[in-house]
Amino acid sequence: MALNPTKDLSLISDELQRFELSGRVLADVSKDAAGPLGQFGRLIMQG
Repeated sequence: MALNPTKDLSLISDELQRFELSGRVLADVSKDAAGPLGQFGRLIMQG
């Protein structure tokens, strides 16, 4: 995943502040699309 967290960040304003994130993900075609997280994620259980 690639994020651009400072796409539009204005700290001085008379308006209510908002924080916009943009990003993109790539499918992992080696994983089954019908799996629990599809081709876009994995779950790692820590000890």
